[in-house]
Amino acid sequence: MKEKELKIKDIEKILVSIKQTVDNLPTRYEMNKRFEQVDKRFEQVDKRFEQVDKRFALMHQEMDRRFKEVTAGNDKLIGSFIKIEQESAAHSLTYQNHEKRITKLELQLTI
Repeated sequence: MKEKELKIKDIEKILVSIKQTVDNLPTRYEMNKRFEQVDKRFEQVDKRFEQVDKRFALMHQEMDRRFKEVTAGNDKLIGSFIKIEQESAAHSLTYQNHEKRITKLELQLTI
């Protein structure tokens, strides 16, 4: 008998525990509200991602624009260096020609 009473008490405790658990579960209405809140949060996150995508697109466009400016500037610099090299070569030839003339004049003076 005592064993049966103990078992019944154990079963009663289990049942009370289950009832408390069930009582603590949210109602369907509460769950629907929570789902609505989660849906709103997802919508907010989607909007934020769209904003981030737009920002990245703008940053990418700006980087492309700057890259084109830099490469155009580099092309101008390369052109300037080529001009300087050509002018330097021309000056070098002129200097060599002057040296030859001076040498010729010196030879004529010594004769």
